Amino acid sequence: MPVKLDVAGRWVNDSGGALLESTANGGGSIDFSANRVIFTDGGVVDVSAGVWLDGLGKLIKGASGSFSARATKLSSNPQPDLDTTLVLGRNLTLLGYGWDFSGGQKGGSIRLTGRNVAIGGAVALSPSAPWPDLDLSPGFFESGGFSSYSIAANGNLALLPGVMLSPRTASWVLSQNAQDLPSGSIQSVAVPRVLDLAGIAGTRPSTNLSLAANTLVATADEVGQVQLGANASIFADPGASVSLSAGRQVIVDGLISAPGGNISLNLATPLPGGSGGPDYNPMRGIWLGSNAKLLAPGSTARLSTDAGGVTRGALLDGGSISIGRPQVAGLGAAVGYVLADPGAFLDVSGVDAGVIRLASGSQSGGISVTPEPVASAGGNITVRAREGLWWQAKLLAAPGRPSVRGGSLTFALDREGAEAPPPYPQIPSDLVIGSAAERDPSLNPSLISGANLSSLAGRGWVDTAIFSTAGFDRLSFKSDSSISLANGTRL
Repeated sequence: MPVKLDVAGRWVNDSGGALLESTANGGGSIDFSANRVIFTDGGVVDVSAGVWLDGLGKLIKGASGSFSARATKLSSNPQPDLDTTLVLGRNLTLLGYGWDFSGGQKGGSIRLTGRNVAIGGAVALSPSAPWPDLDLSPGFFESGGFSSYSIAANGNLALLPGVMLSPRTASWVLSQNAQDLPSGSIQSVAVPRVLDLAGIAGTRPSTNLSLAANTLVATADEVGQVQLGANASIFADPGASVSLSAGRQVIVDGLISAPGGNISLNLATPLPGGSGGPDYNPMRGIWLGSNAKLLAPGSTARLSTDAGGVTRGALLDGGSISIGRPQVAGLGAAVGYVLADPGAFLDVSGVDAGVIRLASGSQSGGISVTPEPVASAGGNITVRAREGLWWQAKLLAAPGRPSVRGGSLTFALDREGAEAPPPYPQIPSDLVIGSAAERDPSLNPSLISGANLSSLAGRGWVDTAIFSTAGFDRLSFKSDSSISLANGTRL
């Protein structure tokens, strides 16, 4: 029999009544965590927001809730346990609708952890087991009204080659005669709709996406890989955050677009040397392949112009792209290697909005009396690696106009003071900035994803060709031992 789990907020109509506080307009939380989590076919899970019409006729919109279903290990064994499964039954309906973003509202959050995860079709991602993997379709990320997706695998996760994701949040739209309807379910007075990015009819919330694979264990050779396949793509809304995290390998050979937002590629392995620190693995790294494109340029998509010629909304600066290790105090160095193919491309440039009358943020304050040129600034790119760094990818961070600032760039080859015993490389780190013509011929690591990178241990190289038209205002280089400028280097 299908299961229905309903903790959605309600429609509460107190118009003309007492000024009481309603607690029924917010969505609740549902959390399942077990070795095997199985949802039957045709079930419904609802954590959507509701709304309260108080005694003064004021609408108070509730917050959406959260849904979590995680397949967890049976024991505290530090090795990956793939004897786990999460099954979402056919035609299972997951709902987390919220309200438009103009009041700071957003959709619900969803968190899923399966054995392995394949997005775009079923595929064998690790040795066979009697329990199924979690297969998700691209449409899963456009249904139910959720504005935050956190999808993780105990083994490996793959967005299959050629598959396109366009995460979108649909929001509740209240019917015009809602005040005449009695209290009841939120569906009795509201319908979901994908709103425009800007405009008087409401603003669509950005949909954040996190994809992860076994961020806890980094020693096993068969798990802990997140892969964005060749020509696969993620198109997020302006201002969204997209994160790929893994314990062993992050491989990107497709496109991630989040205009004015945040893109992060993380090796979530802790620093070596302490208790529970990872063993050395010369194949642990982050690869940007020849088809990789990380795009977070500025955007005008959150602006709208009314009939009077006044433009309102948010003009987005170039966003941020970070590659390293997540930590509480900023970005740390990835415990492994970072390599970028010369065909890869990263963009955090600003945008020129033209000559407009801007209602907020104009140079004259308030609504500009006469049209004025408006542009956004360049964003930030940060790349931090512990064991080795190889960078040839093209970069762009120019401002929308010369009157605003360009972006900032940081490269770091840094062991962060964490001593690690052999077989971790013991040679001093050297970050070389130079042209291809001046590169040490012995420094020629394989750019094939998953290759053994021992030859790059303790060494870093950044190709100066990437700087000539990139448009950065600020450059920062760091090494815990030495930085070398090759003969004839010009920045």
